[in-house]
Amino acid sequence: MLGSVHKRSTDDRVAIVESISAYLRAHTSQLNVKVATQEGIVHFNERAQYCAQLPRPDIDVQAAVGVLSRRDTNGEGFGKGEQPDLHDVRLTRADLPGAHFRNGNFTDADLRCAIFTSKSSFRSAILVGAHLQGAKLRSADFRGADLRKADLRGADLRKADLTGADLTEADLRGAQLDGAQWKETCTAGVKWSNGANMGIRNCGQ
Repeated sequence: MLGSVHKRSTDDRVAIVESISAYLRAHTSQLNVKVATQEGIVHFNERAQYCAQLPRPDIDVQAAVGVLSRRDTNGEGFGKGEQPDLHDVRLTRADLPGAHFRNGNFTDADLRCAIFTSKSSFRSAILVGAHLQGAKLRSADFRGADLRKADLRGADLRKADLTGADLTEADLRGAQLDGAQWKETCTAGVKWSNGANMGIRNCGQ
């Protein structure tokens, strides 16, 4: 039943998305995440060793977030209230290739070492302060996303589309950035590694 969210009426979809989001917030914990991520990988070559120390989601949590990640696979538009609110969740090492989280709220979420390959979508999503160390985000869509102060150390962002995204004060040390798109991307205060710099653009904030 829950796997067919996109086939439900608008009211049903809102209720299901809200219920699953609340379940995930209540059943995952990111206590001390800010302390835990102060030290960690600063290069993608350290990913395997670093990620092996992190827990995988429980089976029920992986299944629940999987339902949300597939909610827009048929291209159906979702209205106000239908976006997942997953602020503060802990989903380290979650396996969600091709996930659709457009307009979702991941403020301060712990997504370290999660797998979001196969063109996952975070278009216009809120990821302020999100912890994405070692996450696999190759070819992910971050157009218009809010990634201010996000921790992307050691993340795989090859061929990711960051057009119009706000990366102000984000940490990109050690991230793989080959082929990433940066048009109109806000990069003021970004932490780069090895002298890398994609140019500085303020968003006027």
